Amino acid sequence: MPLVARQDGFTLVETMVSMVVGLAVLFAVLLLVDLAPGQAAAVDGRVTAVGDVDLVVDRVQDDVRQTYAVLPWPGAGGTASNQLQLKVVTRNADGSMSPHTIVWDCTKPGARPGTKACTRQDVTTSAKATHLGSFRMPAGGAFLVLPPGAGAAALPSVRVRLAEPVTGRTATVDLASGATPRTCQAAQLTAAKECPWP
Repeated sequence: MPLVARQDGFTLVETMVSMVVGLAVLFAVLLLVDLAPGQAAAVDGRVTAVGDVDLVVDRVQDDVRQTYAVLPWPGAGGTASNQLQLKVVTRNADGSMSPHTIVWDCTKPGARPGTKACTRQDVTTSAKATHLGSFRMPAGGAFLVLPPGAGAAALPSVRVRLAEPVTGRTATVDLASGATPRTCQAAQLTAAKECPWP
């Protein structure tokens, strides 16, 4: 009986195909590992930009909701500006209320070229807060003061529009929001009973 050669192991072609498939899988894994930090940085940049824009917009909205006077007073089609002056009423620790003048100014240079930083100053107490950010202002300005609605006590509403570039990207985070003063604050308040307070 003739001896038959054993055929254990892989042929040269099978080995080569296995190596090519293994190298392709290895290349794909290395590519994912290489791209992951860049994607994480982009996500971090967007989160930071959203936080910066949201902080300023929320604070402006809070101020506008406590307002009994807004400057600049809007023209027929509204007035856009990078500065906003608000007369607000603040509750003191003893329960009394006092008027304050708040000035928002988004005209100072930002941390990045072509951007602006926004500051909030309580002129009454000289307290100043800079909201760090590198905002791009829309055409006309960050604040759009719209004409008041009907009624003797009507006040203008304020729209806030800001955009912040995302670090390492050409995109920006854009946020626009509006707020209207409380109708019960159409005149300066002198006592807590004149307006329901949260």
